[in-house]
Formats: sequence, structure tokens, C-alpha cells
Amino acid sequence: MILIVKGYIRKIKRVMGNLFDLKFGDLDLKDSFAVIVSHSDYLNSMGGTEKYIYEQVQYLRSKKNIDVIQIFPYSRRFFLDNKKTFYGVNLNEQFLGYYRVEEIVKKFLGNKKIIEGLYIHHLMYWQYLDFDVLLMNLKKHDVKMVYYMHDFFSFTPSVYKIYLSYNVREEQIYSVDHNYDIVDRLSSKDEVILWRNKFDFILSNMELIVVPSVYLKNIAKKVFPNEEKKIIDVGHLKLLKKDQVNKTVKEKIKIAYLGYKSNFKGWKTWQKLYLDRNLNSKYEFFHIGSVENYSRNVSCYGYSFIEGGIDAAVKLLNSKNIDIVILWSIVPESYSYTLHEAIAAGVPIITNKRSGNIYYVVQSLGFEVGIVLNDEKELYEFLNDYNRVKDLVEMKRYRYDLKFNENVNGKWE
Repeated sequence: MILIVKGYIRKIKRVMGNLFDLKFGDLDLKDSFAVIVSHSDYLNSMGGTEKYIYEQVQYLRSKKNIDVIQIFPYSRRFFLDNKKTFYGVNLNEQFLGYYRVEEIVKKFLGNKKIIEGLYIHHLMYWQYLDFDVLLMNLKKHDVKMVYYMHDFFSFTPSVYKIYLSYNVREEQIYSVDHNYDIVDRLSSKDEVILWRNKFDFILSNMELIVVPSVYLKNIAKKVFPNEEKKIIDVGHLKLLKKDQVNKTVKEKIKIAYLGYKSNFKGWKTWQKLYLDRNLNSKYEFFHIGSVENYSRNVSCYGYSFIEGGIDAAVKLLNSKNIDIVILWSIVPESYSYTLHEAIAAGVPIITNKRSGNIYYVVQSLGFEVGIVLNDEKELYEFLNDYNRVKDLVEMKRYRYDLKFNENVNGKWE
């Protein structure tokens, strides 16, 4: 009964946190803190952006000895809507409640503590009007601001529409052509212009714009030419060579889908593969990153980077002796944690030409990392050629230690 009551109180607090009237004076805090803005609660998600935020929080707390406030939207809203909403607040690893932005400014930012910096990781599901209130208030404190451009969201509202809608057809998905121009099929020209104007203003207030790859940097410079000098590419992760892998395939090849379910990560293609009777005679199917046992044809294993560390997926890939990983994204990736996790584990990757930075890296590094295919037809042809797959798996390659990249132009500050 006590546990039920405690759970009920926590639920009320998460929805109506502002009623508790928490102030900095009620909390045991250090003299200075940083503010992180993103689209989700990093303590309750396993995406690449959340992994990066988690590592950044640990770094700022341990190396800089400061507190960290994270602010994230309560619900999914379109960036250009003119409606106010609530935002969650985490202090370090403690959830404080949901508040209006004006309340956050008054309760947490309008005090005599030193604000070390504003780190913007994502504005999806935010309201522009709310973010503008936060931005203008922090400018009064002369706060250093860094924008982390994790993906293409800053470029076009189509990204928002893709991730929010489950009815978007594959042929409608925006793509990036060889001239680094965004091909936008889901938004009107006027909407794109308004969107770009808002982000032009936001980025003009930043001291630094950090992108995770050369691939994304080249596109960002084309879309935001006025900010070109601020844009630097710093990968989220570092790969430190550890040892060499010499695999020998004796029976079925172990193939894995790595990461969370998403149609834009190639989920529909994966479903076709594990349901194919012919392929089941040649392969064992694994899903590394799922606690849901959704098919008797697939062995599923979940992991947590918070509990298992930055290399939790790497350890799982190796402990299950995975031979090959499929990263079949059909929307261009700007970076990819799963790509680096597979490389660190010494496991070759199968991808396609539409996967953005995954394609860019695999194509650049060659068969030591994996293989790039054109489409599903080529994928089936490749997987049905057992000896060809076996040869790729048995190639000599290295394993790596996976480390968080603390350097942003040589420093976090």
C-alpha cells in the first residue's frame, strides 16, 4: 500500500511539478551551473542525443564541478505553433517537475548563481515562442551559448513531420543530394523560409555550432552560410584501437539489428528479413537494443548506456558473438552511435546509399568496416550468397575502445 501511494505521489509530481514551488533555495547546489536544452528526458531515453547529453552531464559535474539543469518539452508540439506548453526540468539526475518557461526562468535562472553556459542539443517539440523567452533571458546574463546540430532538424520542418507522422510514405521522405541541397517534399516554401529565418536568428546568438561529422558540416555550411566560421565538426565518440579480430564462421551467421525500432532505421526491411524462411536456414537473427520478444525468429537483448556504460552495446555484440550488423536507415543519418558501436565491436556493417553518414563512413573505410548496397534487391542477393557474406565476416579487422569525446574545439567551455 505504501509503495502504491508513493508511486501515485511521484506520478502527480511529474505532471504537476510546478505546484511544489521548488526554488534553488530549497536545493543543495553548487555556486554555478550549466543549462542543457533538448527534446526529451535524457534519463529516460536511449537515443544518440540522450547518450551524448548523459556523458556531457557527467563531464561537467565531475571535471567542472558544476550542477546541470536540463529542460525538455512535456508534449510533442510543432516548433512554429503559437501556443504555450510545459517543460520538464532535471537537476543533475533528479527530476524536479513540469513548469512554464516563465516559471523556469523565475525559479531556476533568476538567481545569483553563475550560469556557465547554455548547451542546446535539440529543439524538436519545443515552441519557438517559449524558447525565445529562455534565450532572451539568458542573453541578459551574458551566457556563453553552444548549439549542437545533431541532425537536419534546423534545416527544414520536414524532419519534424517525418518523425511525428506514421503515415509518411517512403518516397516522400526528404533526401540530401550530392550538391548538399535539402530536397523538401513535405513543407511549403513559405514554411521552410519562416523556419530558416527562426534558426538564422537562433544560430546568430551562438558562439559555436558543433556538428558530429564532416558529412553534416558540409551541408550546414550551405544552408547557413552566414554562420560558416562558427561551425566545427567534433564526433561524439572516439575509437581507440585495441586488438585484432580473426573470426571463423562454422555454422549459421549471426546477424543483428542494432538500436531501437523505427521505420526510418530500416525496421520494415528487417521484418522482411527475419520472416524469410530461406534466410532463416542460413542466419540466426538478433536484435541488440530491444527488451521486447516480438518474434520467435529473433533473439532480443536490451541494454542501457546509463547502467552499462558507453560501451554497453559493444559488450553485448561481442558476448553474443554477432557476426554482422544491419544499419539500413532510409533517412540520412547525420552521425550514428550504432555505427561506432558496431565498428568498436569489430563487427562488419551492411548499409545502403541513403543512410547519410553511415554510408559516408563505410564507403570511405571500405570492407574493413562493411559494405554499401543500393537497395533491398541487392541486400537479398548479398544475404543469399552465403560465401560472400562469410568472406566479409572473416576478414581481419580491429576492435576498439569506445570513448566519449570531451573536446569541443579543444574544450567544453
